[in-house]
Amino acid sequence: MSTTIRISDATKARIDSLAAQSGLQIQALVDRAIAQYERAAFFDEMNKAFAELRQDQSAWAEFEAERAELDGALADWAKTDSAE
Repeated sequence: MSTTIRISDATKARIDSLAAQSGLQIQALVDRAIAQYERAAFFDEMNKAFAELRQDQSAWAEFEAERAELDGALADWAKTDSAE
């Protein structure tokens, strides 16, 4: 499916330049840019949530305790997996 969007001439020139530099087709370049933006937005929201959690000392202590419990879980799995 193809969709047309309006962008400024300056943005079009920037996209063309980036596509030429990277060797990507414009569609692939835009797909990658949007995926990168989505990842950045996800981690920004996650960081905000952690900052809020840290403001509540009780909730943060509970989170840290739970994380401490889980710290050895991967190591336990790795020991079990390598023993097979």
